[in-house]
Amino acid sequence: METKPITIEFFHDVLCAWCYALSPRVERLKKEYGDKIEVVHRSFALAPEPDGIARIFGSKEQGKIEILGHWRAANENDDEHRIHAELMARKDFDYPYSTPGLLACKAAELQGGNAMHEKMFNRIQKAHMTDCDNIADFQVLKKCAADVGLDVEQWSKDFRSDGETNARRGSASRISLWC
Repeated sequence: METKPITIEFFHDVLCAWCYALSPRVERLKKEYGDKIEVVHRSFALAPEPDGIARIFGSKEQGKIEILGHWRAANENDDEHRIHAELMARKDFDYPYSTPGLLACKAAELQGGNAMHEKMFNRIQKAHMTDCDNIADFQVLKKCAADVGLDVEQWSKDFRSDGETNARRGSASRISLWC
């Protein structure tokens, strides 16, 4: 009798330091249990709108201060201590919002399914929390797409699609939001 794998639905946001700390552990589970588990990546936008951080924390500045506190706590629980809160604190761009990074993951998914969504998610989180790049910047996301081996021209079209253009392939502009 063939047993079905256990499905783990990993709801995550590119902004989430706890997701970044957890991702390597999920990867280890996949390696340890092989075909016995399946990890499905799902987008969960913590701050979907450009003013989301200000609405949650009262101001963009206060939001960055609060979030970097979360980064420090998550970094204590990250096996490799990859999160650089002090570097991000020195950056002068507004703390990004969720949607550009999550759309980038969905556009990657159109090319390579769930596995490419995962690669892109991990690369964007590295750009955000280790390199402290502005992941609301299309050029940063485009570099991430190139780094994971995507057809960047197609990825760019998918990222910028309005959903109708890619109806047959799926749409990068659709993100499941779970509240």
